[in-house]
Amino acid sequence: MDPRVLRYGKYVIAMHLGIVRVRHLPDFKEIYERATAEWKAHGPRQPAADQIDEFYEEIDKFCFQENPTPEQSVMAAHAACGAIIWMGEHAFGSEERTQLMKQGNDYGIEHIRKMLESDISSDNIRSLLDQPIRYQQADGNIVECTIVDFGTSHHRFAGGKYYTVVHSKDGKEVNYTVDEVKSILEKRVEGP
Repeated sequence: MDPRVLRYGKYVIAMHLGIVRVRHLPDFKEIYERATAEWKAHGPRQPAADQIDEFYEEIDKFCFQENPTPEQSVMAAHAACGAIIWMGEHAFGSEERTQLMKQGNDYGIEHIRKMLESDISSDNIRSLLDQPIRYQQADGNIVECTIVDFGTSHHRFAGGKYYTVVHSKDGKEVNYTVDEVKSILEKRVEGP
């Protein structure tokens, strides 16, 4: 695979992860505003022709940190987005641009899809416990629920993991399989 395509795809993944890590937080808006102001003040600018390697190094410092803070996660999304835009305008030749950008997007989206399909980790569940989750049902209605517990059953749920969810509308507790929780999380929406 062309190394530019791989880099582009990794930035697609970093942009997605930067926001996914924090969008569920109750103070997301404030975190986003603080991080965006910091990014605008101190984030790397588009490079001169002889500073491209340094540009990528700076971007990578933002995008690929271990255990980033919420603000660092938002800045990682900004960094990845900026790199994607810059690469689309400058890193690919005009004849190959569309094809290589599509390959990079496909690479990133395929990895994101695999992450969504993989089992929800205990760390992710702990971060979602007792946090309101708003999602859109098949009928278009927006509903809210909260994951209040999770466990493993040896007799129910095909002997696998389950999640106890309380729906805000009626206060009813329902146990869902991993796939059902993934479906809810994939339909998550933000805002009131």
